[in-house]
Amino acid sequence: MDNVTFLKSKVRASRARTPALELSYAQHLEVACRLVFGAQSLNHFMASPDHYCASVPDSILTVLDRIQRCEPMLPELPVDDVVPGYERLEQWEVAAGIWAGALQRLHVPSPLLWLFLQTQEINDLPMPMLMNAEGAISSPVDPTADISPQERLMLILYVWLPHKEGPGRKALIELWDQLQITAEARGMSKEEASYFRMVCRESYNHGWSLESMVLLGIFDAEPQKGSFFDRFGIGSEASAIMREIWETEEPGWAP
Repeated sequence: MDNVTFLKSKVRASRARTPALELSYAQHLEVACRLVFGAQSLNHFMASPDHYCASVPDSILTVLDRIQRCEPMLPELPVDDVVPGYERLEQWEVAAGIWAGALQRLHVPSPLLWLFLQTQEINDLPMPMLMNAEGAISSPVDPTADISPQERLMLILYVWLPHKEGPGRKALIELWDQLQITAEARGMSKEEASYFRMVCRESYNHGWSLESMVLLGIFDAEPQKGSFFDRFGIGSEASAIMREIWETEEPGWAP
């Protein structure tokens, strides 16, 4: 089957399975070709379809990059009741579901987790060892691990982040510095940019929820773009959300 026929058939099948997905057929094709084939756009894909291959990339960074590039094209989800913006993680799962579905993985608890497990990089990460109730040893990449899919996803991302850009990164301090620089570049005051840096750092160091870390943008493929500020701007709303995240994660401790 040629790539164009493959793409169209997988999108039609996906639309039949998930009729509630609020994407037109053309929008669905656009998103799917960018995710599944890594194409810059549907036009680029249609111009040279044989140059592409339906697959999962070797690195988690590339998986996240493809998903994040598609975010503006994904349907909006209901605003989370806990913290506005927490639904971003669910949006990533929607995108991952489109991608995994095209590769015949139709019923997995977390399509995003499934994509990560298909990368070559997953085998090089120093995963923690886990012990279940019977004393058996496993790891987050092991399907027999006695933890939920979201907990597995959390552990994988937690381990992966310091290795995101290879051995050249100096721990995570460069990431926190970059996020502060981004906040200032977007127009935040030095004080608020410093606070943003602190919130991002604490989200990781204190093991906050995946929803918080995803919303803050610490797992962004390009943190210098400032996804948090794309969503909330640089005014009082952004400042309030930073504090709301901290207060949600550690009630009574937000500075």
